[in-house]
Amino acid sequence: MWAWQHRTQMLLRKLISDVEEENSRLTNAKLSLEEACEQVNFNIIDKSTDVKQLREQIHKLHEQLDSDMQEIAREEQEWAAEMESVENHRKLLEKRVNDGYDEAVQQLKAAQQEEAASLQTT
Repeated sequence: MWAWQHRTQMLLRKLISDVEEENSRLTNAKLSLEEACEQVNFNIIDKSTDVKQLREQIHKLHEQLDSDMQEIAREEQEWAAEMESVENHRKLLEKRVNDGYDEAVQQLKAAQQEEAASLQTT
């Protein structure tokens, strides 16, 4: 009977040892999984921060684009107004040149008539 008890104790000790080893292995696996979970959570927080910063940058870029587009539109209006002013000035100058030319032609004709009349009287 003693041999049977001894053998049972040996088996129980072996079983306890196996259970302790399995418990240790599972505890280590649990700790590893907890560490991995913490790392994943940290990565999620880190990436969430990155996404937030990128969204802010996109928002700022959209605002800058809108501002630039408004500035371009304003400059285009100014250029169009300046071009219209230059064109009006050109037309005015052209009219003055033509008027001056017409007046000079009339004065030339008058002078030629005066000369012709002066020649006839002479």
